[in-house]
Amino acid sequence: MKNTKVYIGILLAAMGIMTLTCAGAGEALYPAVDGKLWGYINSENQWVIPPSSADRPDYAYGDVRLYNWLTEEWTDARGNRYTQEEMMDPARWGITEINGQPVWRCSSERFGDNWLVACYVEGANRQRNTPMGYVLMDEDLHRLSDDIYLEFYMAEDKRHAIVTLEENAQSGCLIDEGGTILRKGLPLGCLSADGRVVSRRKDWETLYFDAYDGTQLDERKAAEIHAENCPEGLWPCEITISDQQAAQETGNMDWSSPGLSDSNTRTYFVYVDGEGNIAKYLGLFQEAGEFANGYAAVKTEDGQRVIINTEGKVILEDVSIVNGHWYGAPDMNDGWAAMIVFGQGKMVREGCNYFNAEGRTLYPEHCLYSAEPFFEGRALIGVLMEDYSLVYAQIDPEGNVVWAEDGVDVKKLQMQLDQGSCSCIADMTAEDAQELLRGEWVCQGGGQHLTEIRKEDGTWSVPLKDDGTWSIRRTMPEDYGYSGYDFVFVEIYHDENGNEKAVEMELTIWHRDCFTISFGEGSSRYARQASRADERWWYWQPEEGENEN
Repeated sequence: MKNTKVYIGILLAAMGIMTLTCAGAGEALYPAVDGKLWGYINSENQWVIPPSSADRPDYAYGDVRLYNWLTEEWTDARGNRYTQEEMMDPARWGITEINGQPVWRCSSERFGDNWLVACYVEGANRQRNTPMGYVLMDEDLHRLSDDIYLEFYMAEDKRHAIVTLEENAQSGCLIDEGGTILRKGLPLGCLSADGRVVSRRKDWETLYFDAYDGTQLDERKAAEIHAENCPEGLWPCEITISDQQAAQETGNMDWSSPGLSDSNTRTYFVYVDGEGNIAKYLGLFQEAGEFANGYAAVKTEDGQRVIINTEGKVILEDVSIVNGHWYGAPDMNDGWAAMIVFGQGKMVREGCNYFNAEGRTLYPEHCLYSAEPFFEGRALIGVLMEDYSLVYAQIDPEGNVVWAEDGVDVKKLQMQLDQGSCSCIADMTAEDAQELLRGEWVCQGGGQHLTEIRKEDGTWSVPLKDDGTWSIRRTMPEDYGYSGYDFVFVEIYHDENGNEKAVEMELTIWHRDCFTISFGEGSSRYARQASRADERWWYWQPEEGENEN
């Protein structure tokens, strides 16, 4: 049994006391929730940005801001507050004109530690809602240079970009986050996170260029350049080979064939090293992700999704999804990588967990509802309690709870985690699900598939009553159309002739306060009036006296 670490912030939260502090430059900030709103806390569990956002934010350092959808205000880690209109007001940025034309609106996003400000002017640009140009400003809203960028292609790491400085330019410049021009005469397109490869789409094909000299690259050469710049020296690359060639032993294959006369070919993924050689010892894969911290997620020829190391050794088998998506690096931070696991033919979600380089999981079973990657010694987790309510907490790399939202019994939560005994929607019976969904629900958006009633306050609700008009059944193996869902929702209604009809809809229960109905190509989302939203969906809750029109 691990020793639970309960920090002062939890005790203060339990006492209803909220402390605020100002974030230092580069200080690690962690998303935390209070009631229905999210904010940021620091490593001492002190609130840096008070709860003000309906959407769960990402991990951040001291240069972050949150949007409060109730007050329509932004709040940053310095304690500054400003409205959406103020954020869009050119006067806030000190920009009155650009290229001789008056600016009527601005928008902004982070570029490294600075601001990239898009400027919109009257006329055709206003009608198309496209910016006339972009400028760079520092944290104190001072212009970093007099340059005006007409096109801006930001790199994945938001530290470099390909830009143009002249109208109708046929080539671009590589700049860093401070606006320093590093190279000129480059093709226009997206820049890789390592700053070495430019890519752009043309006629449904991706073209690659060297960001150093602008020469065009084939996919294998682009993979070679990436491999040179990643710690593992390996990069995934697609190749097309004949069935006959694929059937041979990997070590004896002729990978150098530039063309294939055999029309029976198929596409595989391989890994290329920094010299352009294919790592034959790793083999062929249906899918292959980037290496990170020495490990990569791959899908083998027989359809198994596994984690391998740089020697090709499988360290974890039957991994369905890593870090919330399949095609990507495991992001093994602080020694652990997050994963989502599906059972029953990889269609039913069993839960989440963390694994390390030895393939060991952090907790018994897959007892987490959600698991975010570790960041600066902490990870945000979601857990379903015994009543299927969703609570959030933060853990350290030893699996100890270091913060939990107000009202959570930390000792009980820690015991559940250590025993791997947390609730799982996939374990519910149809009777349990029907009992759970009884009551009043509000449609959050979508096709509004269930029979709804307009209330006096202008909102629409769905009363799920035990009157025989609805029921839930579990999906069966033969339910081909429902194979990705635990349950099927059955609603009874009467047609225009008074005949009783039944319609079956796909049902996904996220937790006790949120579910989704899917039918045909549409879906609707429902939440209890007194609940906060599931992290997947934005939840509108009217204030007292406010109507939705």
